[in-house]
Amino acid sequence: METQVQETAHILTRDGTPLDPGRIADFCKHHHIRRLSLIHKVEPGSRGANDWDMLVEFGDGKSPSIFELVAMEIELCNMAQRRVDLRTMDQLRPTTSSKLLGAAIPVFVS
Repeated sequence: METQVQETAHILTRDGTPLDPGRIADFCKHHHIRRLSLIHKVEPGSRGANDWDMLVEFGDGKSPSIFELVAMEIELCNMAQRRVDLRTMDQLRPTTSSKLLGAAIPVFVS
């Protein structure tokens, strides 16, 4: 199975540094993440106080506990140097999930 880390140069940490694709790939592989996407618009070159809303999909048979999800969220916050809200498909409302998925920006796909 091919792993793809999407172009992240336009996704900047709070200090203006591009998000490191290698760190994202390592994070996703370590946590058995199949897909990680931004589900909220990040303006190219934005250094603002924007929080990131991210959607995470896990590999087959992987279902982390709420404590593991919180730990992943904290790890992403440290990487991004900003608040990250990590959501799973189960946490999305059915009325808005198709709209969010259509606008999602893939960051990692395995």
